[in-house]
Amino acid sequence: MALSRGPKPLDLDVAEAVVQPAAMVGARIILLLGWLLVQGAGGGTGCWVWNRSTPLTAAELRAVPAAGISTLYWHLAEIENHSGKWTWKSRLARLPQPTTAALRVVPVIRLETSANAPFAAEARAALRQHIIAALQPLEADEWQLDYDAPDRLVGDYAVFLSELREAAPKLTSTALAGWVRLPEFGRLCASVAELYPMFYDLEPDTAAALRPLLEPDTTVVLLDAWRSHCQIPWKAGLPWFARLTLYGSDGKSRGHLRNWAWDEVVFRRELHLITAPAHGITEFRAEKTFAIGHTTLQAGETLVARRPDPTDLARIEQAAARDLVFFRLPDATAMGGGSLSEFAHRATTRAARLTLTHADGHLTLTNVGNLDLQPRVIGDGPSDRGYALEVDATGPVFRESGAGEFFRVVGHRSPDETTGSKPVVPDGQAACPSVPLATSTRLTFWFSALPSGSSLESGIFQLAPAAAALPLRYRILNSEAHPPWLPLAPAP
Repeated sequence: MALSRGPKPLDLDVAEAVVQPAAMVGARIILLLGWLLVQGAGGGTGCWVWNRSTPLTAAELRAVPAAGISTLYWHLAEIENHSGKWTWKSRLARLPQPTTAALRVVPVIRLETSANAPFAAEARAALRQHIIAALQPLEADEWQLDYDAPDRLVGDYAVFLSELREAAPKLTSTALAGWVRLPEFGRLCASVAELYPMFYDLEPDTAAALRPLLEPDTTVVLLDAWRSHCQIPWKAGLPWFARLTLYGSDGKSRGHLRNWAWDEVVFRRELHLITAPAHGITEFRAEKTFAIGHTTLQAGETLVARRPDPTDLARIEQAAARDLVFFRLPDATAMGGGSLSEFAHRATTRAARLTLTHADGHLTLTNVGNLDLQPRVIGDGPSDRGYALEVDATGPVFRESGAGEFFRVVGHRSPDETTGSKPVVPDGQAACPSVPLATSTRLTFWFSALPSGSSLESGIFQLAPAAAALPLRYRILNSEAHPPWLPLAPAP
């Protein structure tokens, strides 16, 4: 997908969005209707794969087709033109993932230019040779170009595509959704075999006028326009990613962050929640200067987390009623927007299901459900962020415990007597203060999210010999309204 319209990192070094723990049942029902309608259209779902030079893992090779994804549009290279001449900006020698019986792989080349006339005759000829030399040896059955052309260059871009089409087995191009309204749109349609318009990031925004990734009302109108005016096959491009954007005190974007983790956003008390999450947008204000990764946020700046709202996505899928391509291939990372299992089961009402095991000197919390446990931020209160795994005993039996992959672990003594069973905040500053591990009767492990199929492992977890006579129990706060206490089986 077009980098400037997907989760492209700009000038920063850290990252993207926050959501509530679960979608409403009504949204799931709407999404199911849309999903069935799209499936009834008879096409295969595709995903763009960007900035990846490694093949799919064995697990992904099983999970991707199982999620209903039949085609991957793989970012192979970028060619740029800033002075009238096209040169390689980046390039992979070959497609990392070959086409298989279950999964088709299409190479994509991204064009970027700031030149006034990037498609002059001599430049077009050189660009054509660059692309042919890169793509012909791959023996792919389709070539795709990705270019966010300004309106004034759409006609020139169409001329170039017409010239390249003669050499391609099948030539396709991404498109901005608004191009359908241009006089040159007919010429563009005549230049390729298929178009992939992107129905997200439709308008620029500022901190004073934030826009969601998906705007249903605008998108439905544009979908109707494409159905009316596009005379060639086309697939609708939709988002499946999360994004975190930093806005300066002037209200202008400083770029999208990268190389981040959910814990860095969810548990940062320097971030004040400005508004309750709505339409996939969560807005924070930095109360003091601090850093996320290598990026410094100044006091007063705005941090905005975004992801597609499930209800809005359901409506657009239903309205599209055709083959879809998503940016990007789902994964369990913060920017991934949701796991492959979440993607495959997004039309269901089943929820995340967590289990805890104790083995090999560690605790392991696993999401064995079909859906992700989404990052949780609903306010600034002591229990408004993240989730808490509580491990409880009737006596002080804990001898060693590290946070490991959890955000933090703290110990408490008889917390129900002082908090009335209310959770203790991550930094231990509540009615029941944290106490040394040796005197603790309950350990609280905090975490911000847990994708389907993923696990969090504690550090070394050791118990005193007396633990055999004092059975352990656990519960997971904030994942459901009234989480029950469950027995924790002793390590084998």
